[in-house]
Amino acid sequence: MYLTSIEYQEHQGTSNYWSVKKLEFGNVNLIVGKNSSGKSRIINIINALAVSLAGRAAPFGSGSWSAEFERQKGLQREPQVYKVEFKDTAIVHESFKVKSNTVMERGASGEGYVASRKGGRVKYQVPRDRLMAVMRSDPYQHPQFEHLKIWSTSLCVYRFGSEFGKGSLTMQNQPSPAGGQQDGLDMAAAVDNASNVFLMTHAKFGFDFEFSVLQDLESIGYPCTYVGMHPIQNINFAGSFPLGLAVKEAGLACLTTQNDMSQGMYRALALIVQVNANILWAQSRKVGRELLPGDSPMIIIDDIGEGLDFDRSKRLIHLLVQKALKYKIQLIMSSNDRFIMNDVPLEYWTVLHREGSVVRPFNYMNSKSVFDEFEYLGLNNFDFFSHEYFKASSQG
Repeated sequence: MYLTSIEYQEHQGTSNYWSVKKLEFGNVNLIVGKNSSGKSRIINIINALAVSLAGRAAPFGSGSWSAEFERQKGLQREPQVYKVEFKDTAIVHESFKVKSNTVMERGASGEGYVASRKGGRVKYQVPRDRLMAVMRSDPYQHPQFEHLKIWSTSLCVYRFGSEFGKGSLTMQNQPSPAGGQQDGLDMAAAVDNASNVFLMTHAKFGFDFEFSVLQDLESIGYPCTYVGMHPIQNINFAGSFPLGLAVKEAGLACLTTQNDMSQGMYRALALIVQVNANILWAQSRKVGRELLPGDSPMIIIDDIGEGLDFDRSKRLIHLLVQKALKYKIQLIMSSNDRFIMNDVPLEYWTVLHREGSVVRPFNYMNSKSVFDEFEYLGLNNFDFFSHEYFKASSQG
């Protein structure tokens, strides 16, 4: 499924109130905004909803989500809407709608119903701090939750501006991370462990995976003749050496291990490993046909390009956009770098503008005329942001 929009608020009626007005998404999205405008917080909001629906999170203190999805069903697109509200760690309301039919609803007491396959309603009581969508997800009795579960368990959030797992190594006999994927590697459980992702994916797909990583590295300005796993000799676990990523750069005789890479180079390599692994594992689950929207995990990248020079940052984003469009990956990136903004088409932008505790998004879907008019002014994209031209849509 694709996430088509999200709306959020917390601590309503108190001094801690904070909200995001309806934010719509497309296939490719770049979220931009000033510091403290809510870029990382929106990513956290999406991730929090996903880990809750995956059954991986403790109850939230306060928060209200309204998320709209679109599922590719044959040649048709099926709209789905999930809503949940937490207050003092208890769920006060939860509902799920498919097309125009409410197929699940419960109240603060935990009492509610789920639509059955035969068309009736089955009443249930669940604990006040547990989601009905998690407790009653069953592929046989209540299959309507299946695609919501797949979306939530497969969502991958990559914190590009962080260490990004540079200190995470793996062992030769390390098992695949446990998690929600029934077939293949659980990528969502390994977002900070590119070395293990490489090890497991290379064991499955071999040279095809290695070649795709090398090809992508060269396309962004890191030409290498080898990529693989290499023992880290200065770390010893009971006589065994952990493995880390290593490359042989063109023109160098020696290997460069992940410990010795610059942070920028490691981040680029790790992300390329993760994205190509996502594609190959998704294709292996859909043998015999091209990937459709929702077949690949949703990918979110916070602070894209951080630590890279402008040219490599630009090339990396172009590569990600191409792959997202080709393999039907829903891609959300965030940045406040002016060079990145100038290079990414406005049609992919969402500009965040915060007024007090309310964040308002502006993008091509809710402010089309303003975005179109700006294209004729001959200014660069960053001017659209820095001069707050996007606000004309709320003033007109």
